[in-house]
Amino acid sequence: MTGGKFRMYRNNPILRDYLLVSSTQVEMDLYQRQEAGGPGGWGVDDFELSGGGFG
Repeated sequence: MTGGKFRMYRNNPILRDYLLVSSTQVEMDLYQRQEAGGPGGWGVDDFELSGGGFG
């Protein structure tokens, strides 16, 4: 569920978190910039409705 805008935003050094919410399904992706001392890039946590709550 990656959006085209995120491809632009991820190069912004100030942006740390980016939440992408689906408009057609019950799901969200939370992108978080990795720490400077780590491997770099972005980590992602996927959330979708399962069994009555997000998991």
